[in-house]
Amino acid sequence: MFFSVHISYSHSNVACTFLGLSRKHRPPKGYIDAIEAILHQTKALVGIMLLSHDPHAQSLLRDIACNPVAHEIISQVNASPYGIKSCRQDFVASTTKKYESSSYHPSNE
Repeated sequence: MFFSVHISYSHSNVACTFLGLSRKHRPPKGYIDAIEAILHQTKALVGIMLLSHDPHAQSLLRDIACNPVAHEIISQVNASPYGIKSCRQDFVASTTKKYESSSYHPSNE
């Protein structure tokens, strides 16, 4: 919040040039959508790295997780729909649903 302070210039020879508060500007159209898209892509990339079995990806995650801010971000992504927990739950749910919707039973094989 901005507060306007108008100083009385009557005791000096300086003219007051205060024109009032300027109007608030909004970001250009599409700017917020673009930032959100980049955020989702970045979360997806971190999620891919979390799911990767590549030792380089795992090493990089371990290295950057030493930083408390990076550790928190990795934890948030992991708990989000992009993370390991969500992907495993989706896999289990889709597998369970597939078997529940059919007459599959392991003893039938």
